[in-house]
Amino acid sequence: EVYDKMTDEMNIQETESFAELLEQTLKTLHTGEKVSGVITQINPTDIHVDLGVKQAGYIPTTELSDDPNYVIADNIHIGDEIEAYVMRVNDQEGTIMLSKKRLDAVKNWEVLEKAVESGEVYDCVITDVNKGGVIANVLGIRVFVPASQTGLPREADLSQLVKTRQKVRITEVTRPRRRVVGSIRSVSDEARRAAFAQVLRTAHDRRELPDGTVLDGGSVGDIEGNLFALHDVDGDGAEELILLWQNAAMAGQTEVVYGYGGETGQVVEELREFPGVIFYGGGAAEAPWSHNQNWANEFWPYTLYRHSPETDTYENMGSVDAWDKVLVSNGFPLDVDADGDGMVTDNWDFTHHQDPAGGEAYWYYEEPPVDGAEYLAWRDGVVGEAEALELSFMPLTAENIAQALDVPYEALVTTLTPDAAG
Repeated sequence: EVYDKMTDEMNIQETESFAELLEQTLKTLHTGEKVSGVITQINPTDIHVDLGVKQAGYIPTTELSDDPNYVIADNIHIGDEIEAYVMRVNDQEGTIMLSKKRLDAVKNWEVLEKAVESGEVYDCVITDVNKGGVIANVLGIRVFVPASQTGLPREADLSQLVKTRQKVRITEVTRPRRRVVGSIRSVSDEARRAAFAQVLRTAHDRRELPDGTVLDGGSVGDIEGNLFALHDVDGDGAEELILLWQNAAMAGQTEVVYGYGGETGQVVEELREFPGVIFYGGGAAEAPWSHNQNWANEFWPYTLYRHSPETDTYENMGSVDAWDKVLVSNGFPLDVDADGDGMVTDNWDFTHHQDPAGGEAYWYYEEPPVDGAEYLAWRDGVVGEAEALELSFMPLTAENIAQALDVPYEALVTTLTPDAAG
């Protein structure tokens, strides 16, 4: 009796298994249907997939992914379960052509729509230059990055970004128009702000620059009497940090310009000079000397710089002082003063000379003086017709740092002493 019962149960199970198998083999799949199966074979041109039906499923390798960097061996293996869309059913040949990338595209559109809200950043490859910007491939979807959001200067050649890896934030998705817009600049700006905030926090809390230079000033009042500004002074299309350390003894006063190296993730010191630098459009900078020999009344000697995109630093183009015959007549070079206005300029390298007024020895310049016309030609070659930039400086306070850079102020271990009033 027990044997008969077990036999009956086994017959029922076999009947059910046969019925399920028959149902699967008779099942018909349709174009556009979402299916899942198991990878049984990987060939150079296609991937075989067992769908549990009578037809043999396969995915052409061209239908795996739109990502140009997709590597089959890194992403799929025999025995993996895979989802795909049915592209074509061929009953005569007994095959079903599938596409994984079409299904992924639908999913990825939803992912990118959510990314607009979350602000997620994607590491991707720039594949092409388009009118007004570049094209990035994000999750197999073409993403347009406008030129203004590439982080490059306005007149820069966008083709230099092609085939490079960039971090892109999705800013707009319009699925009906199949339009996705992204930004490289917003990602780099975020990292730039964080790096600049660290520089300012270290200066404010520890009186120290990134290279270890200790700044003058001991109390909170001394520190917060200094200034900083954010402005694209070198013309590279991105803001620089300008730290104006002025609330100190003259020997301790300095003005430093910091850029940001996106590839290194570190700030780059572009220029360090005495405070009062005048920045011009086009990347020129005029740095006044800390002292004036008063050879030319109101003319204040200065050093002229020009930003070099290759080194991302300001290159010294020369220094200039002037000589007024009325103020210092002894030794005045009349043969150089071609226009007879009693003024010549010195645009030279440092060397040891004698003061023509008093005979005192001091460091001066070795190239011979030039007349005003030659001086202006030299200056125009660096500055041209560019106008001086207007920078908005603000006091170096924790509140200003947090507000200007849009980052929370995380205080460092401070070495400052409180003000006497505090």
